[in-house]
Amino acid sequence: LASDKAQKIANRIFGYSLVEADLFRFLNQGNIAEKSVHAKFVDDLEGGRETEQAIDQLEFTSNEKSWIRELMFACMLIGQIRFGERSGLDMSYVEEMIEIEAVSELLGLSHSSHLVDALTQPSIKVGDVFIKRSQPLRKTQASAQALAKCLYERVFNWILTKCNK
Repeated sequence: LASDKAQKIANRIFGYSLVEADLFRFLNQGNIAEKSVHAKFVDDLEGGRETEQAIDQLEFTSNEKSWIRELMFACMLIGQIRFGERSGLDMSYVEEMIEIEAVSELLGLSHSSHLVDALTQPSIKVGDVFIKRSQPLRKTQASAQALAKCLYERVFNWILTKCNK
């Protein structure tokens, strides 16, 4: 149920293209997937097929479907980004770049460093000058979660607008 681009990225990161939902932190509620009600009573594959049929009935184009899948995969990968913090300093950093590079590719960013900077060293405008400021791990993690939430919300709102036309 993923786009070709998302499948290629999943294969590059995880070594195979079909990825279990419980591997993703944003989906597994902190590694309790096997204990959840969802795991016992919900068939994700069937839900995916039903969603695909509904999207087809609503006449989404293949490009629109790919776009939705890629953005949803980007949201899930944002939850996989591991951050660290420099000891004694309120400076966070990305521990491994593979997820950052994949998210950047899915979002069409020309440089993955832009995403790293946006999450770990946000810019503030003072007068006419932009100043980067480092932030602690907690704030960087909150920034990543907020980015995923914002992307998800915008896709959801776009789908609603399209359905209501």
